[in-house]
Amino acid sequence: MRPGNIPPVELLTNLPVATSAGACFTSDLRGNGQYIYYFVPTAAATAQFWRYDVFANTWQQLANPGTFAATARFVAGCALRYDASASVPLGGAAGPNIWLFHPDSAAPWAEFQVYNIASNTWVNGSQAGGAFTAGGLGGAALAAQWTTDAAITHPCTALNPTVSDDFIYLTGNAATFFYRYTISTGTVAAMTAHGATAGPGCTLAWLPSNQDRLFYQRGNATNTWEYYGIVGNNWNAVTPIPNTETYTTGTAMIGDVARGVFIVRKSALAGEQIKFYDFNYSTSALTPCGTAYQGEGTPHVGSLIALTRVGSQKYVFVGKQTSVDFQRVWIVE
Repeated sequence: MRPGNIPPVELLTNLPVATSAGACFTSDLRGNGQYIYYFVPTAAATAQFWRYDVFANTWQQLANPGTFAATARFVAGCALRYDASASVPLGGAAGPNIWLFHPDSAAPWAEFQVYNIASNTWVNGSQAGGAFTAGGLGGAALAAQWTTDAAITHPCTALNPTVSDDFIYLTGNAATFFYRYTISTGTVAAMTAHGATAGPGCTLAWLPSNQDRLFYQRGNATNTWEYYGIVGNNWNAVTPIPNTETYTTGTAMIGDVARGVFIVRKSALAGEQIKFYDFNYSTSALTPCGTAYQGEGTPHVGSLIALTRVGSQKYVFVGKQTSVDFQRVWIVE
């Protein structure tokens, strides 16, 4: 039950740069829970990187991502993920790190960068000869620039010692392809494809309490859910209860490690409230757990959602499209 002195939604210090297509958040909930990281494109080939202190309600600018490939494009299709593990990326340093996926305008058409928190530096995580070319995908290479939502997730031994730290999983691009990126070698493999296109608003997330499964919502204005079995390299249907919502651009999903559930952000248009749901993968129950102020005139392309705890309370931090608004939403536990 929400304490009487805690409002359900609070406006925080504005984002330092207005959001744009491809902007995204990630939090160090796997670390010490103090910071939310914000990546924001400022032009096709430039971007800024900031972090927010949840206790001080202040922003600090960090080193900006590099353009390791001259064709780097910081546009729709970017994704960000905190990595608490000590795995060492190719050419990088032991974590914790933050992974950035973004499109390129020429082959290999997409790449990973990795930010090392301790040194405040970026390196190109795809140095092994063009990870998304045909050699890296066994013939399933990207043929053009990644152009729409991307979703990435990373199973982590810091949270469950039975999984591998060496893989990041990736989907999106209005396609059925599903990719596994190997951190130590900077290479990509094509895994078993989805049964349906990963469209606008697609999401992908992992929880340590169900270590073998990655949960996926297709987006694309559908209510199609699946989970991916890591060991079996296969896809299986999931039906939330109830399953009346559909999801499209602006949808996001993150794992709440402490409670063992996923939190899903349901996008909203102007005049509507942004909705949040708990998805319990054990029971398939989809339960309302919060709402934010009205949505955008145009839903955001990218994942503007982060989860962390402030004191004894848990919050989702959210942004909106083409805006400096920054809110935190109290989550029912």
